[in-house]
Amino acid sequence: GLPGWFVPQGISADLIATKYGFSRDDVDAYAVESQKRAAKSWADGRFKNSVIPIKDQNGLTILDHDEHMRPSTDMQSLASLNPSFVMPGEMGGFDAVAVQKHPEVEEVNHVHHAGNSSG
Repeated sequence: GLPGWFVPQGISADLIATKYGFSRDDVDAYAVESQKRAAKSWADGRFKNSVIPIKDQNGLTILDHDEHMRPSTDMQSLASLNPSFVMPGEMGGFDAVAVQKHPEVEEVNHVHHAGNSSG
């Protein structure tokens, strides 16, 4: 079985947001700004020495850029996404583990979703 205090990454992110008062709007605004900065950095060539193209067995480039940059991300599009970790948190018992370990948190506020968490 899993260790008694195991909490998955996504629920841990929601726990941190809850403990430190980050709302869904706060997290979404950070994601929007992060996407804009990533796109600008890519356009400015800041990743040119960090991203190595991947080639197939025939030497054809199959990947040469970060596929997760979404510079058109906005608050409205993010608002339409459902939180990702409600079900595993509640039904999987991970919220209960988090609250037991952090009694100052009455309940975990699930603010992370596919548009504002790691890809």
